[in-house]
Amino acid sequence: MDVIHCITPRNTIAPDQNTQRLKQMPSAKVVGSFGTIALKTFVKKHDTGLKTIKIPNLGSIRAVSEVVMPSVSDLLWLYGKWIDLPNIPGWSGLMEQATA
Repeated sequence: MDVIHCITPRNTIAPDQNTQRLKQMPSAKVVGSFGTIALKTFVKKHDTGLKTIKIPNLGSIRAVSEVVMPSVSDLLWLYGKWIDLPNIPGWSGLMEQATA
């Protein structure tokens, strides 16, 4: 699908200036007498998407511990899952109930 996109330069119309709506379109000859407009073409980059996102080494920004110590609520939830308690919520549901 091709589209023609026209952009009016920012300094052409002042913010407090109104533009008149045309009720009758000018002829091609009249419009042609206004002058020429240089066309700018769009060139799509081939390297778009998630692969262009650069992620720095997060360890250099903030020290990250290699050992994760579970909290009491972590252990309680894990134990409930391990003994197969009925109706135990998922982790986010448990935390919603615990912090409500």
